[in-house]
Amino acid sequence: MTLTRRQFAGTGLALAATPFLGSGPLLAQGNRTKLTYATLKTGVSVIINENLKAKRPDLDNGLEIDITNEYTSVSSYYSDFISGTFELGIGAWDTYLRMHRKSVPAKMATTFTTGDMINIVSRQDGPSSVEGLHGKSLSGIAASGAFNMCKSAIANIYGMKLGKDVVVQNVPSPAQAMTLLMAQNVDAALSWEPNVSAAMAKIDTLRPIFNLGDEYHAATGKVLPYFGCAVRDEAIERDGDIAGKVHATFAQLMDQINADPMEAFTIAAPHLNLDPEVLMGAHEAGRLKFESYSMLADTGRDLIRQAQAFIDKDGAEIQDGFFAS
Repeated sequence: MTLTRRQFAGTGLALAATPFLGSGPLLAQGNRTKLTYATLKTGVSVIINENLKAKRPDLDNGLEIDITNEYTSVSSYYSDFISGTFELGIGAWDTYLRMHRKSVPAKMATTFTTGDMINIVSRQDGPSSVEGLHGKSLSGIAASGAFNMCKSAIANIYGMKLGKDVVVQNVPSPAQAMTLLMAQNVDAALSWEPNVSAAMAKIDTLRPIFNLGDEYHAATGKVLPYFGCAVRDEAIERDGDIAGKVHATFAQLMDQINADPMEAFTIAAPHLNLDPEVLMGAHEAGRLKFESYSMLADTGRDLIRQAQAFIDKDGAEIQDGFFAS
């Protein structure tokens, strides 16, 4: 009798015939596509990457992700992705959109966090609302996508302009934005998780007065995607299904994190010099959400297109070539 691959797997013989590779499924190594990936040693990407290394969902989905380097500099990370040093990159979708518009050969494959991670925080004696920021000082990374998204949202929803109605103190990192607030050098800070919760754990009088994901949802009724993964074209040329495999890998990882967030945060917390409870607090407060959307599907593409139109009406159009297909 001739067995199909599915029938063969169902007999249990496949298990005995295939070598064990990590904690993923026992697929023959030759059936997986190797994909080079580098990580960031800061921010929410640490949660993703440490759980990726611990859980290895790539092995379940036809990939063998090879982590080639860890970066402390975000600008160096993106520069090396642009130059082709590695093939799979993690970051905000609007960053990859800017790359695409400069003809970087890469396509967006998936998103897995939301804009809820981006917040404006003040002290108890500071502004209690966005309107209260008028004439006050705000620290933030003026060149970041998060700042640009907040700037557009505040202009669209409240009619206020960061940099005009609110004095902006430019800083090099999201952690530094919170440090200036904690030192009482500014009235508020624009930052994102886990930096927000890390600062709030140190000073319990800090409080968020603006949550980008919440404000965007209230204005549009839509989810605002944020972090995700892009894949360089040379990897897509090697395996035409690789974008789908990348999405399946990270969708599975998000399901694993959501199924047991404390386990996920316990894995990542030592690499962030935080207690797991700090990350759990951000998750329970709704500031740290994990929702995966495929860029191969209309639903995921529409979320990005709608967000871009909200953020930049003049540059609203996104060509199909930005999305993996």
